Amino acid sequence: MSSPQRPRLRCLFPAVVLMSIIIAIAGCAIKARITIPPSPSVDAALKILRNASVRLERFEATCSMGLQAGILKASLFGKYHLEPPDRFAVEFNGPFGVSAGELVVADGYFELSMPRGDVVYGRIDTLDLENLTGIPFPTDDLISIFSPMSLPPAGKISTTLFEVEGEDSLWVWRFRTSSGEREIWIDPFRGIALNEKWFSDSGKLLLEKTFDDIMHADGLYIPKRISLRSPGKVPIMLEIELESSSLNPSWKVSPFLFKTESTT
Repeated sequence: MSSPQRPRLRCLFPAVVLMSIIIAIAGCAIKARITIPPSPSVDAALKILRNASVRLERFEATCSMGLQAGILKASLFGKYHLEPPDRFAVEFNGPFGVSAGELVVADGYFELSMPRGDVVYGRIDTLDLENLTGIPFPTDDLISIFSPMSLPPAGKISTTLFEVEGEDSLWVWRFRTSSGEREIWIDPFRGIALNEKWFSDSGKLLLEKTFDDIMHADGLYIPKRISLRSPGKVPIMLEIELESSSLNPSWKVSPFLFKTESTT
């Protein structure tokens, strides 16, 4: 009785090639499903922003800041905490760790601590940061300005422009809310915003925010650098370099406590 013969390698080779082709095609199909963005629309843009922001429960970062106002330049160091939708705290330090002020925003109120020890407390709609810094920060969108990603607009939205722009097919979405007009440039392939602009009622650019050196971590795209630019009689540029950051950290003590609460 003769023993069964082993299949020859040359007979297996076509099968291996065929299997490799099938795996390659399947891999390409999976990759295509991941990278193909949704059809451009306002609803799709809003969904992209919401899908990212829903994972941002809390955020903290230490950073260095370079401020240029005309010919004047200054360097600051700071740490900020953020908890959407309405809690934000930042502390600034100058050279040698000298305090340059602190700002806490929570539940519709703010507390601004000056370097000399003075403390100003009040409703957020009375905070005039433009008078203090020269930068026309929209106080209603203050958290959005310092957030490591674009937060979706809240409340009623009136779209004034939506188009696909450039070779990268970025989505440009301009809309009006109760706090003014805002424009967001969205990369639909990665599902992130790359640029934001705030405008006055007359359509004048007030502030532009750009995300750079974007990295993927913990399921989210987080920038290492945030640039704020304000045109005007004295153009102002603020570069925020995130030296370290933590997504959804746990805080034993809330960073959003007001000092005035302990004195009343």
